[in-house]
Amino acid sequence: MLESRQMLSVYPVPYGASDLDTSEYMLGTVNVTVVLLESDGTIDPSTEDWTQLQINLLKSNTASALQYWLNVHDQQNATSSLEFVIDFTYADNPVEIPYEPIARPMTDHPLWSRAFLEAVGMDTTDNTTEDLLRFNHQQRLAAGTNWSFTIFYINSANDADGRFADGVNAWACPGGPYTAIQSHRTPATIAHEIGHIFYPLDEYPNNRSYYDSRGYYNTQNLNAYDDNPDPSSRVPSIMDAGTREYAFANNLISPSAAAMLGWQDTDGDGIFDVLDIPLKLSGAGRYNSLTGNYEFRGVSVVDTLDNLNPSSELDHNITINRVARVEYRIDGGAWTTAETFPDAYEVEVDVKIGGLPTGWRQIEIRTVGQFDGITSAIFVGTPDEVAMIAQQGINGLVWNDVDGDGAWDTNEFGPGGWEVTLLDENQTPIAFVDGVEPDDYPDGSIVSTVNPRATLSSVGTAVSGTGVGVQTRSNASTGGRVFSFPWNDGWYSNWQGDRRQLRVDFSTPVNSVSIDACYYHADHDGAQGRLRVYDAQGNMLACYETAPLTAGAFERMTISRPERDIAYAIADSIRTKCVRLDNLDFSVDASVTTGPTGEYVFPGLPAGQYYVEINAPSGWTPTAPTSGMRSVSMLSGQTVKQVDFAVQPYLYGDANLDGRVDAKDASIMAANFGRPNATWAAGDFNGDSTVDQNDAAILAKHWGVSLAPPMEAAVPNDPPAMGPLPAGDGRIPQRLSQPIIARRNPLPREQALTPVGERTAASKNDASGEQAAASDALMSDADMAEAVYGPEIARPDMRHELGSLSHEMAQRRRQPKNDFTQDESALAVDLLMASAKEPRTE
Repeated sequence: MLESRQMLSVYPVPYGASDLDTSEYMLGTVNVTVVLLESDGTIDPSTEDWTQLQINLLKSNTASALQYWLNVHDQQNATSSLEFVIDFTYADNPVEIPYEPIARPMTDHPLWSRAFLEAVGMDTTDNTTEDLLRFNHQQRLAAGTNWSFTIFYINSANDADGRFADGVNAWACPGGPYTAIQSHRTPATIAHEIGHIFYPLDEYPNNRSYYDSRGYYNTQNLNAYDDNPDPSSRVPSIMDAGTREYAFANNLISPSAAAMLGWQDTDGDGIFDVLDIPLKLSGAGRYNSLTGNYEFRGVSVVDTLDNLNPSSELDHNITINRVARVEYRIDGGAWTTAETFPDAYEVEVDVKIGGLPTGWRQIEIRTVGQFDGITSAIFVGTPDEVAMIAQQGINGLVWNDVDGDGAWDTNEFGPGGWEVTLLDENQTPIAFVDGVEPDDYPDGSIVSTVNPRATLSSVGTAVSGTGVGVQTRSNASTGGRVFSFPWNDGWYSNWQGDRRQLRVDFSTPVNSVSIDACYYHADHDGAQGRLRVYDAQGNMLACYETAPLTAGAFERMTISRPERDIAYAIADSIRTKCVRLDNLDFSVDASVTTGPTGEYVFPGLPAGQYYVEINAPSGWTPTAPTSGMRSVSMLSGQTVKQVDFAVQPYLYGDANLDGRVDAKDASIMAANFGRPNATWAAGDFNGDSTVDQNDAAILAKHWGVSLAPPMEAAVPNDPPAMGPLPAGDGRIPQRLSQPIIARRNPLPREQALTPVGERTAASKNDASGEQAAASDALMSDADMAEAVYGPEIARPDMRHELGSLSHEMAQRRRQPKNDFTQDESALAVDLLMASAKEPRTE
C-alpha cells in the first residue's frame, strides 16, 4: 500500500530498536522522505534549478519504485504487510543549500547533507550520519511508521555525464539513513537503491562477491556474479545491473536478496522468520469457587529473533510483531477470544472466564500475535489447583490459607507484592554477580546490549553516538581489551570527565557495581577514575574516586549498598585527565516479589542446594510451613515446581488464630494473665512479653471482630482499628474507632438509650439496686451494646455479643466479688472491667 498521509498509532518504533535503528528489514510500515536540494550560489555556482515538471516526474518515479517493492512482497504469499508512507514536503519545497552536489565529488556528501540538516534544524552533533538517522527517527514518529529513510534526489539535468565529479553514480547507505540518486535515473534504479537501504548486496560483475553476506539472517550473496561457482544458477534480479530493468518490469528478485530484506520463510508457514517467534506468556491462574470464574493474571510480551547482520552497527534484536489478543478453550474445544489489545509489544493479562460448563476439567489460555500463527506457549489450568507457567529454576506460590489447614482451596487467594528470598546452602541470601568483560568479545564489537540486565551507553559532550564498543589497547586491567566510545568516524578509549562517560542502566536495581579505572597515557599521569551511582529518581547515592594512577596501574572501583536501589551508574575520570575503563561487574540479591495471584519464580538457577524464604508483612503468619522456609535440591537445568507457602492474616486479640476475637481468646488470655515471656498464643497482643491489662484492652477493643470474608482476605488499604494501644494505656474505648464491617440496619440515632452508667446513677436516686438491675434486664442485648459502645457497632451479632458482655459487667458491678465463681471466662470479664474503670473516648 502506498500512502501520503500520517498514520495514527501507538508508539511505532519496533520492539528492541533504538532511535538509530531505522531500516533493519523491509516489513511493516516505512516512511519515505523525499528531499530535493537547490543550490543558492553562495559557495558553488548554481548550475541546476528544479522545474515543476522535474519535481512531478520524480514524485511519479518514486511511487513507481515503491510500488515495485509492494508487488514483489505480495508475491511472497506471506501474512505480513508492507506499507510506504511518502513525505513530499521537501520535494514540493526544495531545500536551499550553498552547494551544487552534482558538481562535487561523491566524497563531499557530508557538506551538502550537513547543509540540509542545518536547514531543517537537525544538526545536533558532529556526526552527520547519526544526525540523519535521528532525522529519520523523528520522521517515523511523525508518520507513525516502523521504519524511515530519506531519498536525496540530485539535480543532474545540465550535467554533461550525469555523474558526480569523481565519476560516481547513485549510492545508498545499507541500513540507512539515505540514498543519493541523480534526477535522470529510472524507477528501476531508484528501486535498486531503496533495496540497499534494507541491506541487499549488489549482484553485478566487479562488485560484491558470491561469498559476501548481509541482512538480518546474515544471508550469503548467492546470486552474485563475482566468484559464483555456478554462474548459470543466477536469476534476473533488481539487485543485478544487466537484468535490473527486466526484473523491475516483471517484479523479480533473487531469493538471496529477498532474504537479506527479511523475506525468508524457512518453515513455509507464511510467516517470515524474523516475525515467526512465539510470544512469551507468564502468570498464574486459579478457579474461584466463590464467583464460578477461572481467573488468570500475567504478562505477555513479544520475543525477537537473534540479529545476525554483520553490517548492523547496533546489532539489536528487533521485531514489529504485537500482542493482539488472549484466547481460551475448555476441555479441548474451540478457541474463544477473552480480550483484545490495542497495539502493544507487552500487555498485562487479567481475565476472568465465566460460564464454565458443569464438570469441566481443563482450561487452556494463550496469547496471539498480530500475524496469524504467532502464539504463546499454552497455559493449562484445572479447577483443583493453582497453575502457573513454570520456568527453569524454582517456581512456587504463596496463598492466604483461610481455613488454616495448610492446603490450597478454591476460595483461597495469593497475596501479591510479597518478597521471597533465595538463600544458599548456609541459609545466607545469595548475591548474583553479572557483568560485561571486554575480553569476552572480539575487537570492534558493540557491547551496549549484550547483557540483558544492563544497557551500556556512551554519554557526554564529546561522543558521536550512544554505543559502547570493545578495543584492543594497552594498560587493560584484565586481558587486552577495554571499553570504547564513538567519536567522529572512529572509536576511542580515553574516557574523560563530563565529556566522555560510560553509563550503565540496570534492568532492575542492583546492590553493587564495580569497574576498573586504568592508566591511559604518559600525558595523563595522575589521572583519577570516578564511579557514581544513582537511584531511579536521579539522586546520587555514592561516589568512588581512585588514587592518582601511574604508568601501568589500575584500581577497581566498587560501590556496595545494603538496599537494591542502584538504578544506574556513571564511570569516567575526574577533571581533564583521561582513564581507560575495563571489566564491569554488578550484583543483585536474589529476592523477587510475588505476582498478583501469589506466584513467584527464581529463573535460570544452576544446580545446587537452596532455601526459599517468604518475608511475611506485619499482620500475617506462615501456616505451612510455619517456619516460612523451604529447602530445594536442584539439578542442572531442572524446573522445580510447587515450592509453596501458606500464610494467614491474624487479628489483634485473636490468640488462637481462628479469625475471630471471642470468648475462646478471652479464656486463653485469662489463663495466662501476668505470665512473663508470653507469646501471641498466650495472649500477649502488644509484644511486650507479658499478658496484662494492655492486652485485655486490645482484646476488648476487637471483641467480636472477624476477618473479612475470603474474597476480601487481603490486608485492606485502610486497615481497621486493629493494633496495640500505646504502652501503659489499659483503658477500653467506649466505642470502636471505626466500623470493621459496614453497619446493617443500625438503630436510629433518636432511639439511642442513655448509657448504662448514667442510667444506673439516676436509678440510685429513686430505687434500689435490685430495681436498677431489673430495669437493665429489660434492655435488649443490642440496645445494651449500643448504649455502652455507641451506635456505630459493626454488625447485629456483634451488638448482641457486646451487649451480653455489658449485661454481665452490669451484674458484676452489683454483685459482691466473692459471690461469683472465678472461672477463666469470668476472669477475662474481670480483666475487661478493670480496664473499663476509666472510660476512653476516641
